[in-house]
Amino acid sequence: MKNTPLRHIWLVWLLALVRILPAQAQADSLLQLAASTPYDTASAIAYGEAAWVLKYQFQDSAMNLCRTGLAIAETTGSKSTIAELDSKLGVMHWIAGRFDSAEHYLVQSRDLYREINLDRGVVVATINLGLVVQNIGAYDRSIAYFQEGIEALQQNMDSAFLASAYTNMGNTYFYMEDYLQAIRVYKRAVAIKEALPGHMVVYKTYMNLGIMYQRTDNIDSSYMYYFKAIEGAKEQNDWKSLALSYLNIGTVYHQEGDLEEAGAYYHKSLQVFDSEYDNDYDRSILYSSMAQYYLDVNQPDSARQVIETNLEIGERLNNAHVRRDAFEKLNLYYVAVGDYRRAHAALQDFVTLKDSIFNIEKAETIEEMETRFETKQKDQQIAFLNQENALQTASLQRNSLLIGGLLLLLALVVIIFYFLRYRSRQQHQRVLQAQKIRMREVQMKAVIDSQEQERKRFATDLHDGMGQLISALQLNIRAINEKPKDAEQQNALYENSTQLLDDIHTEIRNIAFNLMPQTLMREGLVPAVQELLQRINRTGQIKVHLSEADMAVDFPDVVAVSLYRIIQELLSNLVKYSQATTVYLNLMGHDDELVITLEDDGMGFDLAKFQAGPGNGWRNIQTRLNLLKGSIEFDTQEGRKGTSVMVHVPRTDVGVAQRSTEEAFEA
Repeated sequence: MKNTPLRHIWLVWLLALVRILPAQAQADSLLQLAASTPYDTASAIAYGEAAWVLKYQFQDSAMNLCRTGLAIAETTGSKSTIAELDSKLGVMHWIAGRFDSAEHYLVQSRDLYREINLDRGVVVATINLGLVVQNIGAYDRSIAYFQEGIEALQQNMDSAFLASAYTNMGNTYFYMEDYLQAIRVYKRAVAIKEALPGHMVVYKTYMNLGIMYQRTDNIDSSYMYYFKAIEGAKEQNDWKSLALSYLNIGTVYHQEGDLEEAGAYYHKSLQVFDSEYDNDYDRSILYSSMAQYYLDVNQPDSARQVIETNLEIGERLNNAHVRRDAFEKLNLYYVAVGDYRRAHAALQDFVTLKDSIFNIEKAETIEEMETRFETKQKDQQIAFLNQENALQTASLQRNSLLIGGLLLLLALVVIIFYFLRYRSRQQHQRVLQAQKIRMREVQMKAVIDSQEQERKRFATDLHDGMGQLISALQLNIRAINEKPKDAEQQNALYENSTQLLDDIHTEIRNIAFNLMPQTLMREGLVPAVQELLQRINRTGQIKVHLSEADMAVDFPDVVAVSLYRIIQELLSNLVKYSQATTVYLNLMGHDDELVITLEDDGMGFDLAKFQAGPGNGWRNIQTRLNLLKGSIEFDTQEGRKGTSVMVHVPRTDVGVAQRSTEEAFEA
């Protein structure tokens, strides 16, 4: 049954009425609408609307409803509805933290909107893609998506949407710590928002600009934008923004050493928390700053009071980060009053919580990696099951209509009913069988590809490294079993076989070392690098000298492995390209960064040739540096003696940061 214009008008009017109801009532009304609507586009839209209403409170149920609507839309062939439901499903996966699946569905939505020339749908999906990849730290891709969406918006001049896109793009530059670019983009958003009626909550962007100027030490501009944010927050009765703006200004005064003004604004922020905005987590941020302020103005009793209150907040919220920061301030308090025994106890509590937080974050990272593949498989299985349910529902509805017709023309309809039912079942079985075959083929291909990649890697190591040793050992064993030999020959064969077994054992250890050095996992980065250099030096082809200072840091596993692989790759390429015989490797830890320096006595090399080479060495180094937000510098010239390489890796401060993004857009 095809939609008519009148039917579309009726559906839009009914959905508008439903949206004024509370969330649960909206969902119930929409589901009744979907159940009472014939199996077509209107039913698919109703399922999608019900899912959108429930996307925050009941994530799994919302996704299932959206998939049901998507299966119905696919049977009707309505591309605009399919694209809309793909977009909704992508946002729901984003809300649930399943970013790979979110990107998959949003890309499908964007491409389908392009196919049917619905520009707004393309822009919405593209902006949401920028937000999704922003969450996984793929900032370059996020900027590219935002830029694509902004170019399309500038042609259509949707000013409010364009301002939000610039704001999100500025947030991405903020997370990249490119504060100057963030300021440039935020100012574009401000210019658009200020030209709109009501200034479109421009004060929130003022607050972002205040933070950026604070980070770039432009204190006067920081003050100006914070004060503008305060004016806007007061006009809109936005107590949260007002409290945080007071806190931010107090922090700037505190950093500048103006303790009197800092204290005044901290107390203004506290007044808003006490009278208008009761949020324990944001309050804990204020108390942490006030504790340091009271210590700086020599008011230890007041400092202890807010620290103990923060400990209570941490316990109430079950928030280890809040408690960790409170114990850190408590340690400073006891040092200030000369109670070093309790200061030591508070420091131990701080270190324990810090280690606990690290272990939890490490476990969560591993769990996320393990579940990504499982999530993709589950999504495919759920989509298949929902499509099967939708087909079964369609079959039941058709059968019900046929049964109703039997009451009017029983004799004739009996024959038609059995004929249609037989044909429907046959078609249904063929569709299900084809889908099952396609699903098995996709799953088998994925498994085979994964297995083949692993087999090729191990086969190369085993064949090249151990094949010849095993062949030689077999020849020795055959020689021992052949015609009798004198004792001297037997002893020579035995000793040779023993040496071959030792070589095989050494080769197995080398393969295991190349896959993942156990020293790195058990003892840390420096011992693992020492072991690597011992192996390199034993070859006699090159001599590597190691020096290190202030490296007593327990790096997270992902950081330690990345640093180790960068050092390993640089040593390999220096030997390959510069023909060096001596290399000096230095690891130096600073307060804000780790510096790795390599210097050799080779004849230099063509840096452009190295970076554009067919191998994966340079790409591997770049990938790991991007993960660590690090940088690399080369000082080399082909034919000039001596090459130096310097790697800078920042040590990320663990503090309180507000990472806010705009609300997801709905097509």
